[in-house]
Amino acid sequence: MLEVYEVFGQKASGEPHMHVGSVLAGDRELAYVLAKECFARREEYVSLWVVARRHVRKTSPEDAQMIPHTTDRRYRLGEGYRISVERWRALQARRRAEAAARDGAEP
Repeated sequence: MLEVYEVFGQKASGEPHMHVGSVLAGDRELAYVLAKECFARREEYVSLWVVARRHVRKTSPEDAQMIPHTTDRRYRLGEGYRISVERWRALQARRRAEAAARDGAEP
């Protein structure tokens, strides 16, 4: 029976292994040979990891809620531009108000 194997490659010693693709094979030895043929021919790797997909730990929807998202990356989305403009305008208004308060004038 064929199984999907995930392939990770390391380009230089000391660098992290990065996911480079997947192969479909009957056993892990064949998966390793296919990984070398498919991925190591095009680019130079000092190390390949070939792992059966069934052995990779996946995040469940319940686990995903426990992973904190500390960085606001909405700027990458279309709505992020609007939010950035609103924040910029609010910052400018606050600075004008602070400057007016220092100068004793109305904002």
